[in-house]
Amino acid sequence: MIGGWNLNGLITVGSGLAFSPTTANAGAIVNADFPTIRPDKIGNPHVSNPSPAEWFNVAAYVDPQQPYRQGTASRDSLRGPAEYLFDLALDKQFVIKEGKTLEFRWENYNAFNIDNLNLPNTTIDVAGGGQITSTLFPMRQMQFGLHFRF
Repeated sequence: MIGGWNLNGLITVGSGLAFSPTTANAGAIVNADFPTIRPDKIGNPHVSNPSPAEWFNVAAYVDPQQPYRQGTASRDSLRGPAEYLFDLALDKQFVIKEGKTLEFRWENYNAFNIDNLNLPNTTIDVAGGGQITSTLFPMRQMQFGLHFRF
């Protein structure tokens, strides 16, 4: 009962996904059916202490000042929050008799319950622009399983 347990894990670590700021006034500016375009960069988009309430400075961007073109903001010029995900599993096989085993398994997804934030709202000219309102991965989830082999 004490020996023979297996501990398995999967660790995912990321520096944050790249994203581009966008503007919602795309159709009128480029005279096309684009849903969004990149704005003009007029200031420093980085904030000293990024938080879900303000991940980047939306005041550093404005709608493109010349018609029929993308703005000066570079594609994927900003980074989202770093991500840390730890999935763990513990299992053991019990031999019932020859050719018959029972496997017990306990799996933990996001085992340390780390709050991994999603990307912020990238649209600069709407309420909530630059804010993060969701998580990238669900909070801790556990499941138990029994597998009878015969």
